[in-house]
Amino acid sequence: MASSPQFPPQTNDYREIQRQKDAFQQEPFLSVSIVIPFYKDRHILARTLASLVYQTYPSHLFEVIVSDDGSSEPVKETLETFKEQLTLQYVRQEDLGLRVCAARNLGLQCAQGEVIISLDFDMICPPKFIAAHLAWFHVSDRVATIGPRKFIDAKDITISDIRSNFARIAQLPSQSSISNYKKDIDGRIAQFANLYKHPLPAKLFHTCNVAYRRSHAQLIGGFDEAYDYHYGFEDVDFGHRLWLVGTFLVPEVAALAYHQENEVISWEERNRGGSVNVARFFKKFPDTRQKIWATRQ
Repeated sequence: MASSPQFPPQTNDYREIQRQKDAFQQEPFLSVSIVIPFYKDRHILARTLASLVYQTYPSHLFEVIVSDDGSSEPVKETLETFKEQLTLQYVRQEDLGLRVCAARNLGLQCAQGEVIISLDFDMICPPKFIAAHLAWFHVSDRVATIGPRKFIDAKDITISDIRSNFARIAQLPSQSSISNYKKDIDGRIAQFANLYKHPLPAKLFHTCNVAYRRSHAQLIGGFDEAYDYHYGFEDVDFGHRLWLVGTFLVPEVAALAYHQENEVISWEERNRGGSVNVARFFKKFPDTRQKIWATRQ
Protein backbone atom coordinates (compact mmCIF):
# COMPACT_ATOMS: atom_id res chain seq x y z
CA MET A 1 0.00 0.00 0.00
CA ALA A 2 1.06 3.58 -0.59
CA SER A 3 2.06 5.51 2.50
CA SER A 4 -0.22 8.45 1.68
CA PRO A 5 -3.05 9.36 -0.71
CA GLN A 6 -2.01 10.67 -4.11
CA PHE A 7 -5.10 12.57 -5.26
CA PRO A 8 -8.40 13.86 -3.88
CA PRO A 9 -11.27 11.38 -4.02
CA GLN A 10 -13.52 14.05 -5.61
CA THR A 11 -16.42 12.29 -3.92
CA ASN A 12 -16.62 10.51 -0.58
CA ASP A 13 -17.86 7.23 -2.06
CA TYR A 14 -16.18 4.69 0.21
CA ARG A 15 -18.69 1.87 -0.38
CA GLU A 16 -16.25 -0.50 -2.07
CA ILE A 17 -13.84 -0.08 0.82
CA GLN A 18 -16.71 -0.83 3.20
CA ARG A 19 -17.39 -4.09 1.39
CA GLN A 20 -13.74 -5.05 1.82
CA LYS A 21 -13.87 -4.08 5.49
CA ASP A 22 -16.98 -6.15 6.09
CA ALA A 23 -15.22 -9.19 4.61
CA PHE A 24 -11.97 -8.69 6.55
CA GLN A 25 -11.15 -11.70 8.77
CA GLN A 26 -7.38 -11.56 9.38
CA GLU A 27 -5.73 -11.10 12.74
CA PRO A 28 -5.06 -7.39 13.41
CA PHE A 29 -1.51 -6.19 12.89
CA LEU A 30 -1.58 -2.38 12.76
CA SER A 31 -0.17 -0.37 15.65
CA VAL A 32 -2.29 2.38 17.20
CA SER A 33 -1.67 5.51 19.26
CA ILE A 34 -4.65 6.91 21.17
CA VAL A 35 -4.07 10.63 21.73
CA ILE A 36 -6.13 12.19 24.53
CA PRO A 37 -5.87 15.92 25.31
CA PHE A 38 -6.62 16.74 28.94
CA TYR A 39 -7.18 19.88 30.95
CA LYS A 40 -9.50 19.24 33.90
CA ASP A 41 -11.24 16.52 35.96
CA ARG A 42 -8.92 13.54 36.21
CA HIS A 43 -11.72 11.37 37.63
CA ILE A 44 -13.49 11.53 34.28
CA LEU A 45 -10.20 10.72 32.56
CA ALA A 46 -9.77 7.68 34.83
CA ARG A 47 -13.00 6.11 33.52
CA THR A 48 -11.85 6.67 29.96
CA LEU A 49 -8.47 5.06 30.65
CA ALA A 50 -10.12 2.15 32.44
CA SER A 51 -12.24 1.46 29.38
CA LEU A 52 -9.09 1.23 27.25
CA VAL A 53 -7.67 -1.46 29.53
CA TYR A 54 -10.40 -3.90 28.51
CA GLN A 55 -10.22 -3.60 24.73
CA THR A 56 -10.36 -6.70 22.54
CA TYR A 57 -7.69 -5.21 20.26
CA PRO A 58 -4.28 -6.73 21.16
CA SER A 59 -2.77 -4.66 23.97
CA HIS A 60 0.75 -4.90 22.54
CA LEU A 61 -0.45 -3.07 19.43
CA PHE A 62 -1.67 0.12 21.07
CA GLU A 63 -0.40 2.91 23.29
CA VAL A 64 -2.22 5.75 25.05
CA ILE A 65 -0.81 9.28 25.06
CA VAL A 66 -2.29 11.80 27.50
CA SER A 67 -1.41 15.31 26.32
CA ASP A 68 -1.88 17.71 29.23
CA ASP A 69 -2.95 21.24 28.24
CA GLY A 70 -1.52 22.86 31.35
CA SER A 71 -3.70 21.15 33.94
CA SER A 72 -3.25 22.08 37.60
CA GLU A 73 -4.44 18.64 38.75
CA PRO A 74 -2.12 15.77 39.81
CA VAL A 75 -2.97 13.84 36.67
CA LYS A 76 0.22 11.78 36.92
CA GLU A 77 -1.25 10.10 39.98
CA THR A 78 -4.20 8.95 37.89
CA LEU A 79 -1.89 7.63 35.17
CA GLU A 80 0.15 5.76 37.76
CA THR A 81 -2.95 3.66 38.48
CA PHE A 82 -2.89 2.30 34.93
CA LYS A 83 0.83 2.00 34.25
CA GLU A 84 0.79 -1.80 34.62
CA GLN A 85 -2.25 -2.21 32.38
CA LEU A 86 -1.64 0.25 29.54
CA THR A 87 1.34 1.41 27.53
CA LEU A 88 1.17 5.05 28.57
CA GLN A 89 2.93 8.26 27.62
CA TYR A 90 2.38 11.59 29.35
CA VAL A 91 3.28 14.93 27.77
CA ARG A 92 2.48 18.42 29.00
CA GLN A 93 2.41 21.96 27.71
CA GLU A 94 2.20 25.22 29.64
CA ASP A 95 -1.23 26.60 30.52
CA LEU A 96 -1.66 29.53 28.13
CA GLY A 97 -5.38 29.08 27.62
CA LEU A 98 -7.39 26.57 25.58
CA ARG A 99 -4.88 25.04 23.15
CA VAL A 100 -6.39 21.75 22.07
CA CYS A 101 -4.73 21.86 18.62
CA ALA A 102 -1.30 22.30 20.18
CA ALA A 103 -2.08 19.52 22.67
CA ARG A 104 -3.14 17.13 19.92
CA ASN A 105 -0.05 18.02 17.89
CA LEU A 106 2.15 17.43 20.92
CA GLY A 107 0.64 13.98 21.28
CA LEU A 108 1.10 13.30 17.57
CA GLN A 109 4.78 14.17 17.79
CA CYS A 110 5.26 11.42 20.38
CA ALA A 111 3.05 8.83 18.71
CA GLN A 112 4.53 5.61 17.39
CA GLY A 113 1.38 3.99 16.01
CA GLU A 114 0.61 3.69 12.33
CA VAL A 115 -2.95 4.76 13.09
CA ILE A 116 -4.00 7.56 15.44
CA ILE A 117 -7.25 7.54 17.38
CA SER A 118 -8.15 11.04 18.53
CA LEU A 119 -10.24 10.66 21.65
CA ASP A 120 -11.54 13.19 24.14
CA PHE A 121 -10.76 12.64 27.82
CA ASP A 122 -14.44 12.04 28.65
CA MET A 123 -15.22 9.09 26.35
CA ILE A 124 -15.85 5.63 27.82
CA CYS A 125 -15.04 3.08 25.11
CA PRO A 126 -16.75 -0.33 24.77
CA PRO A 127 -14.45 -3.37 24.48
CA LYS A 128 -14.58 -3.55 20.67
CA PHE A 129 -14.05 0.18 20.16
CA ILE A 130 -10.48 0.08 18.81
CA ALA A 131 -11.16 -3.01 16.72
CA ALA A 132 -14.15 -1.31 15.08
CA HIS A 133 -12.07 1.67 13.98
CA LEU A 134 -9.08 -0.39 12.89
CA ALA A 135 -10.94 -2.83 10.65
CA TRP A 136 -11.06 -0.13 7.96
CA PHE A 137 -7.33 0.58 8.11
CA HIS A 138 -6.46 -3.07 7.62
CA VAL A 139 -8.04 -2.99 4.15
CA SER A 140 -7.29 0.57 2.98
CA ASP A 141 -4.72 3.32 3.41
CA ARG A 142 -7.15 5.97 2.17
CA VAL A 143 -9.63 6.19 5.03
CA ALA A 144 -10.25 8.09 8.24
CA THR A 145 -13.03 6.83 10.49
CA ILE A 146 -15.70 8.64 12.50
CA GLY A 147 -17.37 7.11 15.55
CA PRO A 148 -20.61 8.35 17.14
CA ARG A 149 -21.30 9.35 20.74
CA LYS A 150 -23.97 8.52 23.28
CA PHE A 151 -24.29 11.20 25.95
CA ILE A 152 -24.67 9.86 29.49
CA ASP A 153 -24.51 10.88 33.13
CA ALA A 154 -21.58 8.74 34.28
CA LYS A 155 -20.99 10.17 37.75
CA ASP A 156 -22.10 6.94 39.43
CA ILE A 157 -20.15 4.64 37.09
CA THR A 158 -17.23 2.92 38.78
CA ILE A 159 -14.07 1.37 37.42
CA SER A 160 -15.54 -1.97 38.49
CA ASP A 161 -18.59 -1.34 36.27
CA ILE A 162 -16.31 -0.73 33.30
CA ARG A 163 -14.42 -3.94 33.99
CA SER A 164 -17.28 -6.34 34.73
CA ASN A 165 -20.64 -4.68 34.15
CA PHE A 166 -20.37 -2.68 30.93
CA ALA A 167 -24.02 -3.43 30.20
CA ARG A 168 -24.88 -0.96 32.95
CA ILE A 169 -23.19 1.80 30.98
CA ALA A 170 -24.81 0.80 27.70
CA GLN A 171 -28.24 0.86 29.32
CA LEU A 172 -27.95 4.37 30.73
CA PRO A 173 -30.41 6.82 29.14
CA SER A 174 -29.18 9.51 26.78
CA GLN A 175 -28.71 12.95 28.31
CA SER A 176 -29.08 16.42 26.88
CA SER A 177 -25.54 17.63 26.20
CA ILE A 178 -23.97 21.06 25.86
CA SER A 179 -21.45 19.45 23.52
CA ASN A 180 -24.35 18.40 21.27
CA TYR A 181 -26.33 21.64 20.95
CA LYS A 182 -28.23 20.67 24.14
CA LYS A 183 -29.73 17.64 22.38
CA ASP A 184 -29.61 14.07 23.65
CA ILE A 185 -28.98 12.19 20.37
CA ASP A 186 -25.86 12.58 18.24
CA GLY A 187 -27.36 14.25 15.18
CA ARG A 188 -24.61 12.92 12.92
CA ILE A 189 -25.90 9.36 13.21
CA ALA A 190 -28.85 10.14 10.93
CA GLN A 191 -26.36 11.33 8.29
CA PHE A 192 -23.98 8.39 8.54
CA ALA A 193 -25.92 6.14 6.15
CA ASN A 194 -25.42 8.62 3.30
CA LEU A 195 -22.05 10.06 4.24
CA TYR A 196 -20.63 8.61 1.01
CA LYS A 197 -22.51 11.35 -0.89
CA HIS A 198 -22.39 14.14 1.71
CA PRO A 199 -21.36 17.49 0.13
CA LEU A 200 -19.03 18.25 3.05
CA PRO A 201 -18.17 15.03 4.92
CA ALA A 202 -15.71 16.80 7.23
CA LYS A 203 -18.66 18.48 8.92
CA LEU A 204 -19.16 15.18 10.78
CA PHE A 205 -15.47 14.75 11.63
CA HIS A 206 -15.43 15.42 15.39
CA THR A 207 -12.12 14.58 17.02
CA CYS A 208 -13.76 13.40 20.22
CA ASN A 209 -13.84 10.02 18.41
CA VAL A 210 -12.04 9.61 15.06
CA ALA A 211 -9.12 7.66 13.62
CA TYR A 212 -6.67 8.42 10.81
CA ARG A 213 -3.21 7.39 9.65
CA ARG A 214 -0.30 9.11 11.34
CA SER A 215 1.39 9.57 7.97
CA HIS A 216 -1.64 11.47 6.69
CA ALA A 217 -1.66 13.76 9.72
CA GLN A 218 2.00 14.49 9.02
CA LEU A 219 1.25 15.06 5.34
CA ILE A 220 -1.27 17.82 6.09
CA GLY A 221 0.81 19.38 8.86
CA GLY A 222 -1.25 18.26 11.85
CA PHE A 223 -3.90 20.43 13.49
CA ASP A 224 -3.97 24.11 12.57
CA GLU A 225 -3.03 25.92 15.79
CA ALA A 226 -4.62 29.13 14.50
CA TYR A 227 -7.85 27.68 15.94
CA ASP A 228 -6.40 27.58 19.46
CA TYR A 229 -7.75 29.78 22.27
CA HIS A 230 -11.29 29.32 20.91
CA TYR A 231 -13.55 26.28 20.91
CA GLY A 232 -14.50 24.25 17.86
CA PHE A 233 -14.01 23.64 14.15
CA GLU A 234 -10.34 22.71 14.37
CA ASP A 235 -11.52 19.13 13.82
CA VAL A 236 -13.66 20.00 10.80
CA ASP A 237 -10.64 21.82 9.37
CA PHE A 238 -8.42 18.80 9.98
CA GLY A 239 -10.95 16.40 8.44
CA HIS A 240 -11.47 18.62 5.42
CA ARG A 241 -7.73 18.77 4.77
CA LEU A 242 -7.54 14.99 5.05
CA TRP A 243 -10.28 14.75 2.44
CA LEU A 244 -8.55 17.24 0.14
CA VAL A 245 -5.43 15.05 -0.04
CA GLY A 246 -7.42 11.94 -0.90
CA THR A 247 -8.74 10.42 2.32
CA PHE A 248 -12.28 9.06 2.46
CA LEU A 249 -14.10 10.03 5.66
CA VAL A 250 -16.11 6.99 6.70
CA PRO A 251 -18.59 6.38 9.54
CA GLU A 252 -18.26 3.39 11.85
CA VAL A 253 -21.29 3.03 14.11
CA ALA A 254 -19.66 0.13 15.97
CA ALA A 255 -17.04 2.59 17.24
CA LEU A 256 -19.62 4.21 19.50
CA ALA A 257 -18.22 5.77 22.68
CA TYR A 258 -20.05 7.04 25.76
CA HIS A 259 -19.59 10.73 26.44
CA GLN A 260 -19.51 11.57 30.16
CA GLU A 261 -21.46 14.77 30.60
CA ASN A 262 -19.43 17.65 32.04
CA GLU A 263 -18.94 21.41 31.78
CA VAL A 264 -15.16 21.60 31.57
CA ILE A 265 -15.89 23.90 28.62
CA SER A 266 -19.07 25.85 29.29
CA TRP A 267 -21.98 26.46 26.93
CA GLU A 268 -21.00 30.13 26.73
CA GLU A 269 -17.38 29.32 25.88
CA ARG A 270 -18.52 26.94 23.18
CA ASN A 271 -20.77 29.51 21.53
CA ARG A 272 -18.33 32.39 21.84
CA GLY A 273 -15.35 30.43 20.59
CA GLY A 274 -17.33 28.58 17.97
CA SER A 275 -18.37 31.77 16.20
CA VAL A 276 -14.72 32.85 15.94
CA ASN A 277 -13.54 29.53 14.58
CA VAL A 278 -16.42 29.08 12.14
CA ALA A 279 -15.49 32.43 10.60
CA ARG A 280 -11.85 31.34 10.46
CA PHE A 281 -12.81 28.12 8.67
CA PHE A 282 -14.94 29.94 6.07
CA LYS A 283 -12.15 32.41 5.40
CA LYS A 284 -9.72 29.54 4.88
CA PHE A 285 -12.15 27.46 2.77
CA PRO A 286 -14.67 29.91 1.26
CA ASP A 287 -16.12 27.28 -1.08
CA THR A 288 -17.47 25.35 1.93
CA ARG A 289 -19.77 28.09 3.24
CA GLN A 290 -22.80 27.15 1.17
CA LYS A 291 -22.24 23.42 1.72
CA ILE A 292 -21.97 23.64 5.47
CA TRP A 293 -25.11 25.65 6.03
CA ALA A 294 -27.04 23.49 3.58
CA THR A 295 -26.35 20.53 5.87
CA ARG A 296 -26.76 22.29 9.20
CA GLN A 297 -28.40 20.13 11.87
